[in-house]
Amino acid sequence: LPPAYFRLYRLWFAFGFPAFFAVLTIIWLMIARPVLG
Repeated sequence: LPPAYFRLYRLWFAFGFPAFFAVLTIIWLMIARPVLG
């Protein structure tokens, strides 16, 4: 595999983990509907 593959794989991981938790947080907010403020 070319070196660019591994560089893009690391980028995918670096952006993928925060995005995954952001989606989980949005789903939790839609389900739990916490009272804000």
